[in-house]
Amino acid sequence: LLLTHGREHAAQELEAAHGRLAAYYADRLAASGEVPRYHDRVWQAQALEMVYHRLCRAPHTELYTALNGFMALLQARPALAHRWATVMVQAGSDAGASKVADWGQRLSTGLAACDAARSPDAVQMFSALLKDGNLEDRWRAAALDQRGWYRSLSGEYAGATGDLSMAIELVPEDPVHWANRGLVYLLMGQPPEALADFDQSLVHDPGYAPAFACRAWTYRHMEQYEDALADFQRALDLDPDSVWALANRGATYQRMGQTEEALTDFERAIELYPDYAWVRANRAEAYPEMGRYREALSDLNWALERDPDYARAYGSRANMYWQLGRYEDAVADFDRALAADPDDAWLLSRRGDAYRQL
Repeated sequence: LLLTHGREHAAQELEAAHGRLAAYYADRLAASGEVPRYHDRVWQAQALEMVYHRLCRAPHTELYTALNGFMALLQARPALAHRWATVMVQAGSDAGASKVADWGQRLSTGLAACDAARSPDAVQMFSALLKDGNLEDRWRAAALDQRGWYRSLSGEYAGATGDLSMAIELVPEDPVHWANRGLVYLLMGQPPEALADFDQSLVHDPGYAPAFACRAWTYRHMEQYEDALADFQRALDLDPDSVWALANRGATYQRMGQTEEALTDFERAIELYPDYAWVRANRAEAYPEMGRYREALSDLNWALERDPDYARAYGSRANMYWQLGRYEDAVADFDRALAADPDDAWLLSRRGDAYRQL
């Protein structure tokens, strides 16, 4: 009996200590201001300490608070969400709370799937959060938004638009949900519906740069190039270092035959993000307009070294080889490009031209 009493007393003391530490870190976070400082390392460390001690003190009652916190971090600072999940595993192990540890592991696995674009595994994590996470409306909407996006990457467009529509119903004032559904509509080949959603996104936040960039992208696909340029400019006024907006404005200039303007945007995008293979491939397609074939070839070689399955780059490099009179190399690259898209009429025609030169 004395041993049992001693163990109970020790457990109570440990619980109380975790409670005091959780309160201490909560006070430190409160003292830093009402707005979370997600990018501040001290704030991050204090937030992780707080959730650890809260989970150790009361794992079953604090689990759902931790899951809501995870969704908040996933939206604001994904790298910190990884650490949050790891802390949940540790707290669950230290407190003997297998449910907490299991959730932490599930979240870590799901985040790894998100990072690797393994859509089915990412969808599974968000489905678990939606089913059993007891999420607040705004974080439930965020989970629906994320699940919808990963469903769209797998071509599950009906499920994707359904998820994003539910997110909009829960939090209609969030511009992100409208913009993401607009992107899915664009992937489905429905530009009018996409434009309507981007417009709604901007109604709720006239300063939301991604909505301008996405609407510009839609206009480009509709060959409304002047409208596209105007929206890309608005996006870049709000976010001058947006690599995506710069690269796609460059692609718009390229379609309009404004090669110098296209190259200026591509070069700025590469300066900001040197490993962007798609921009290198676009710059390579612009160079020949100025007779710069060898520079084009250099860009395409670079892109294919980093992404050996980049079919479009093989087609472009084949064309560069043809321009340089290297017809055997051109045929070999046309073969590689056609392996990915056997019915591409332009590739077939150009390969035929290369064969005739052999």
